[in-house]
Amino acid sequence: MARPDEFQSERAKISWVLSFIKGKDVDDWANWVFGLIEAKDMYAPKTLKELYKQLENYFGDPHQASTAWIKMDQL
Repeated sequence: MARPDEFQSERAKISWVLSFIKGKDVDDWANWVFGLIEAKDMYAPKTLKELYKQLENYFGDPHQASTAWIKMDQL
């Protein structure tokens, strides 16, 4: 982060990042993650890296290799 003094904890960083996640496809997910964090649930992300991994798991391309091949074929 460019300004590490601005965030006192990983939880603050995660909440800040989640506040920018908007859209009909992700609002429910972001609210669910906020709920996990507030409840101190064991499945709540504890670091930004964990949050990014969860984001990738839920919304990432499940067929990255195939997608890459298709895009290369279209060049």
